[in-house]
Formats: sequence, structure tokens, C-alpha cells
Amino acid sequence: MYMFRLTRKIFIFYFFLETSFELLKLFLDVFFLDLNDPVGVCRIFFVGGGMALKKGSRDSLVALHIVILLSSSLLTTTGSLSEPEADREILLRFKSTIIDTRNVLQNWSPTTIPCNGTLRWTGVICGDGGNVLKLVLQNMDLSGTLDVTPLAGLRDLKSISFMDNGFEGGMPDVGRFVWMRALYLSGNRLSGKIDHGEFDRMLALSRVHLSRNKFVGRIPDSLVGVARLTELMLDGNNFDGTIPEFRQLGLRVNFSNNDLEGPIPMALRTSNPTAFRGNKNLCGPPLWNPCESTTIVVSSSPTPEDNPGINLFQLIVILAVLSPLAVAGLFFLILQCRRRLTESSSSSDKDLLKHQPICIDGSCLIPGREVGNRKLVFVQPPPPTHGEVDVHLLRTFDIEDLLKSSAEVLGSGSFGSSYKSTMMNGSSVVVKRFREMNGMCREDFSDHMLRLGRLSHPNLIPLIAYFYRREEKLLISEHIPNGSLAHMLHGGGGGGGGGGEQATEKLNWPSRLQIMKGVGRGMAYLHKILGDLDLPHGHLKSSNVLLCANMEAHLSDYALGPLINTHHAHRTMVAFNAPEASDDEESVGKKADVWSLGIMILEIVTGRFPASSLSGGGGSRSVSMRGWVDGIVESWKDGEAVVDAEMGELSRYEKTEVKKLFEIGKDCCKVDVEKRLEMFEAISKIDDVMEVDLLEEYSSCVSEVIIGMER
Repeated sequence: MYMFRLTRKIFIFYFFLETSFELLKLFLDVFFLDLNDPVGVCRIFFVGGGMALKKGSRDSLVALHIVILLSSSLLTTTGSLSEPEADREILLRFKSTIIDTRNVLQNWSPTTIPCNGTLRWTGVICGDGGNVLKLVLQNMDLSGTLDVTPLAGLRDLKSISFMDNGFEGGMPDVGRFVWMRALYLSGNRLSGKIDHGEFDRMLALSRVHLSRNKFVGRIPDSLVGVARLTELMLDGNNFDGTIPEFRQLGLRVNFSNNDLEGPIPMALRTSNPTAFRGNKNLCGPPLWNPCESTTIVVSSSPTPEDNPGINLFQLIVILAVLSPLAVAGLFFLILQCRRRLTESSSSSDKDLLKHQPICIDGSCLIPGREVGNRKLVFVQPPPPTHGEVDVHLLRTFDIEDLLKSSAEVLGSGSFGSSYKSTMMNGSSVVVKRFREMNGMCREDFSDHMLRLGRLSHPNLIPLIAYFYRREEKLLISEHIPNGSLAHMLHGGGGGGGGGGEQATEKLNWPSRLQIMKGVGRGMAYLHKILGDLDLPHGHLKSSNVLLCANMEAHLSDYALGPLINTHHAHRTMVAFNAPEASDDEESVGKKADVWSLGIMILEIVTGRFPASSLSGGGGSRSVSMRGWVDGIVESWKDGEAVVDAEMGELSRYEKTEVKKLFEIGKDCCKVDVEKRLEMFEAISKIDDVMEVDLLEEYSSCVSEVIIGMER
């Protein structure tokens, strides 16, 4: 701090000697500089450095002197901030601003330091160097006005979470946290409008959770410019206006239960419809509520404004003059018309009731119209909490519509054939036809379909409906237009050396990492919600990962194990490729899903198609897959180029990320089940594979400037 104060004094001295506008502006920037603001510091480095490098300029020596002194003071100051004692003072200052009724932060003491081996402070996540990386104070009954200003001194702080507490007041000033990656403030009583520029400088921000608060006004436009944003949860507030035009790839959102209106942006139309529920005036896909046209339709029928009662009275008077018999006939005709209108209205009400859902445990069965003895049963998302049916999400087609629709064969897999069915109204669904699905009786089958209907996750393809017949079953799901991961990696043939149409778009490394993270989130959800099943997925492979236009992954063919004949399951399901599987054993459990996840990781890193689909059935598939994995691992150890060349040239940071993901895939494919990663452990490791660290880029940038000036 002494060096920084000295720098300012010298600057004042030079200010009186020099009169150039550039030096005056640089003086003001330094005088009001916040050393915890990396963007401001970096700007002064470049502006001052640029002035210093101008040959022949009388300001160059002054600017050079200032930049060197500022560099010294910055290094000295930030060095002191990284010390454990400084972190302790910062956290204690923050603690003094909040109310801790349960005294959960009692070990935040002036006599200890936050990152002291195993005696770390409650809610403080530390790095290897003893620095504070995350602050997680969730569900601790903390209250008061949330002031995060003291925390700005923690230069390595990447994530803060104050979820499910009782904090009040407006949106805290988070804009100063330029390197923050995750912000979790859901479940408090924060209120008021959020400044539209609040997130302008948060270059590294990835996750923003503000759900279940009392925010009002429009969604901040500055969120649109946060390039790395992957999660935005704003549900349960009072935001109004339209949704900004988000364009981030793979962005997961939840805007439900607000007062938003207007069309849903194009980039978000592949999201789950539940993410927009509870906004009466939102329209467009994925909701079944088309945006109204502004076209005025002129009807030949009289409207209430036309005052038809007066015209009818005039007609009656005329007819009364002409003939009493005509008057009697006219009244009889009016009564008949009114009776028919009443009957028509009653019939419409009955027809509407016929298609209302029958709800069981949060899911709804909607009977379709019968065609002979055939019936299509819809498995719908749960209705809104106020008890009314969300008509935007209801599907109104039936088995007859499917039979009449145009069908396109998508492929034939181990379970059966898949078709894209396009209705008369232009909407499309995927129909999968199963013949070897006799593992359950009809009643149990229906219960399992209901259970799948209750699943709701952005990385799962939701089940829409099913058709049951003893000989065959049809499962109807949403259509994802961008094709599968297998197609993107290997072309239309789906195999490594197979023919067929080649993929039209090459997958770069950021897209592949994004896809794997989406797959991981979907698998984590399945293993949590369907934890009682031996195989919560059971058939995870690249052809069962469908991709949206923004490369967000959607899992299909999940949780079908209980429905498939045992013998057929052993021959066809991907989980039975795991080493512990054999023809005469049923020892396959949840870690077979982990094996499948590892295979997919190795496939997405190397671009090589797994050998299992090219082999015979039964135990030979397990042997073939083990050989495939061993071959890749050995090639990696020998330093061979096993990374898919289709990704193009990788940066130094990307090579590190590829290596991390490869190691996770290898640990998922351990032959010994006990040594294999648990699913949630694997998902956590995948989620920790970060993209290029902006802080490292900034540090490198500043170092290069300083080294260049020293030369």
C-alpha cells in the first residue's frame, strides 16, 4: 500500500508539470483506481504502456514511470491480499454485516485462519495454496441485508452461494467480481429491480441462480453478453417484459412463474416447456401456445357492436304488419336455433372434458380417441400448481393421426425401428416401435410409463405418449432435429468406417466438452430419481444422445431395462457390454452405466467408434469392448496421436482439458467394478473440467506487458 500511495504522490507532482490531456486522463484513472478491479488495472497497463512506447513523446517517460510504479504497488498489494491473515480479515468483515441466529459461523474466529488444513471455516472452500476459492453458506438461516462488497478482496474467489437463507434488500453489487464463475442467490427475499448493466464486466460468469426471490422489472440485458453463461435460473420471481435474445450455446434456463410475455427467443425454443410455465402471456415453441397474429379477420357474421337485437326487432315489426302467422313461425325458428346452439355448446364441453387429464402423483394420463380397440395414452407433465390444466402443453393428436401422418424412417436399432411422424398441423414426433418389450404385464407397463412421464430434465428427451398392444408397443417422444452424437462424430453410417452420409458439421473441443457435461447432468438426474433401478439408463451410447442446434445433449432410450425381455436385454442393451456381464449372469448394476459413460468419453475424445456394435452378441461383446479400451489406453501411454484430428489445432489449455477428460473416461472403464468410479463421482469430475481460465489469460497478458517494458 505504501508503494501505491507513493505512486499517487508522484503522479500529482507530474500533473502540475505536464498539461497534456492524455496524462490528465491517466492521472484521474489511477487516482480513482480500485486495485481489486482487474479490468481497470489492465486498462491502465495498456493505456499507460501505449503512451510509454510512443517514441519522441515527452509524456512517454512520465507514463513509463507511472506504469512501473503501479506494477510494483499492484504486485505488493495483491501479494498481501493472498495471505491467510488478509482473507481472515475480509471474511470477518463480511460476517459482521450479516445476522447469524444459529451461530453456524462460530468457527470464523480472529484466532484462526480460513484455510487451515482440516480445521477450515464453515462454508469456506479452499484451494491447494490455502486461498479461498468458494463461499458456500446455504440453508443456514442467515439474514440481514446481503452486502458482498467486503468479499471483493478475495482475489481467487470463483463462486458464492447464499441459497435458502433469509437475506433481504436489493440485488447485491456483484458486478465488481469480474472473475466470478458461479452466483447462487436462490431462495431468499431479495427484491427490487436488477440494474441492466449489473453483469457487464463479469467475463467468466457461467452460472446464475436467482430463483425464488422477489425481483421485479425486466431481465437484465447484460446477461446476453456473458459469453460463458451456461445456466440461468430466474423462476419464482416477478420479472416482466420480454425474454432477451439469448444466443449462448447450451444455455439452460428456467423462467417459470414470472410475468413474462411475448415470443420465446429462437435459441431457447429447444428448451423444456416447463422452463416457461406460469407466464400467461408467453407464446411460441416449445409451448403449445402459438403467438397470435395481428391480422384482423373480417367476419360476415354480426358482432355485438353491430347490435343485432335492433335489426331483429325491426324485422319482427315488419313481419307483424304482414302476417301474425309469420311472427309465430319466426319465434319458432329462433327457439330452434337457440336449442341447437345450447346442444352444440354442451357437446363441446363434453368433448373437452373427455380430453382432460387424469392426474396420478403429479403426472397426467390423457385418453385419446379410440380407433377400434386401439388407444393412445399420453403421459403429460404435471399441471400448474393452481390446479388448472396447462392447455399449452396438451397434445391433441391420437393413434389415427399417427396412422395418417407422413412417416420417415430414422433408423433401426437393437430395440426396434424409429420413425419421424409429421402431423397435419406440421408438428413432428418420434415414434419408436418395440417388439421385444414383454418384461411386464400391462398394468406394470402403464405404471412404469407414468413414472417416466414424471421425469423432467433439460438433458432428457421427454416421453409424450405410448401405445400398448400385446404384440408390440409404441413410445412417442419429442423430435430433436439436429441428429445424434454418433452422426456428428462418425457420419450417417454411425460407425467408424461405415459408409453413409458424413456429418455436415465438425465438432470442436468446446462443443464436445459441452456435450459430455450435458450427458453427465442427464445421467446424474436418472441415477438420483431412478436410484432403485439396477440400470437407471442401461442403453447409453452415442446414437442415443440427440443434439439440438445449440449442441445441447438430450438422452433417449433410458430406463427401458425393466420392460425388455431378459434374454433380449443381455443381447442388445449397451450396459451388458461391461466386463462384469456375461450370458448366464445377472450381475450388472449401476456401475455398468458408469462403464458406458466412460466408453462415450473415450469415443468423443478419440473420434473412434466403439467396437461392440461390430461384434457378435453375448460375452464376446464384453471381450471386444475391453480390447477396444485397452488399445486406446495403451496408445495414449505410448504417446500416439489418439486425439481426434477433426477437432483441429488445440490450444495449450484445451490439451490440458482433453487430458483431464480422457483420464476420467479411463477411470470409468476400470475392469474391476470396485475400482471403477461411482456415477456421481464421475459426473463431478466432468463438471470440474473447466474451459480456459480467464484469470490465467489475464495474468499472462500482464506479465508479458511488464516483461516487454523491462526489456
